[in-house]
Amino acid sequence: MVRFPLIASIFLFVACDSAIFTGDDVLAEVGKYRLYRSDLSGLFEGRMTYEDSIAVLKSYVDTWVSQKSKLLEAERSLGKDGTDVGKELDDYRTSLLVYRWENEYMDRRLDTTVSENESRAFYNSNLELFRGTESVVAARCIMIDSKSPYLKRLQIIYDSEDVNDNDEIKDICYKSAYRYSDFDMRVVGLSKVASFLRISSSEAESIFSGRRSYITRDSIYTYLVHLFERIPAGEILPYEYVEKDIRDRVLASRKRTLLGEMENEALKKAYRNNEIKVYIDEND
Repeated sequence: MVRFPLIASIFLFVACDSAIFTGDDVLAEVGKYRLYRSDLSGLFEGRMTYEDSIAVLKSYVDTWVSQKSKLLEAERSLGKDGTDVGKELDDYRTSLLVYRWENEYMDRRLDTTVSENESRAFYNSNLELFRGTESVVAARCIMIDSKSPYLKRLQIIYDSEDVNDNDEIKDICYKSAYRYSDFDMRVVGLSKVASFLRISSSEAESIFSGRRSYITRDSIYTYLVHLFERIPAGEILPYEYVEKDIRDRVLASRKRTLLGEMENEALKKAYRNNEIKVYIDEND
């Protein structure tokens, strides 16, 4: 049962801040569940028009009624055994409180600074962790209209590694290429080049397994790709490519260490305070 005739009175109560109701009035009922006026504390904040207040209240009550209707039906369907969630709630409370405590502990104790020396030391000591699952490359990728007057020149110099040619390539591409990227001259996964060419990673692996330069066309564009460097899948990745991964791994290791220390501290404190009692006879 929903008592919407009380809406106007509730609005007057909120707007005028005067005791319109006596006691804790019931606003809605769904089976054994009741929505009381006191449950609306904080619902109406600031000055609101009469229409806005009614809309807010109606929305709140509608949501409450819907939730309690589902809860009532769940209780009927699951029966007494199915609705006993005490253990689940206790487990959830334990997990939530421990999670909050761990985060607070980490915020106070975790040093998030990873020096260059520490990062490189971790890399050199754990090279097997950094074998690539795909080729990584340093590449230049150009996509230009096949009718462009600059295409012929690009076909001559697109695979050049001469500094002067590189400047000319960039100048032409910034003026007339549809797309151009050298990935800021950083190594990237070959999948990035595959995406540029609009082909699969396996196709790209096949194409560049025996070449460093490649030209292809579709109905509109010509694609020109040159690899300055390629490290095949399965080989150790360069430090620069995995630098962020190294930092994440170092921090993860520090977190595991801190969690171990935190658990030991909690156990020691509980033993010192005589809060731990285990009633198991090891001779049984």
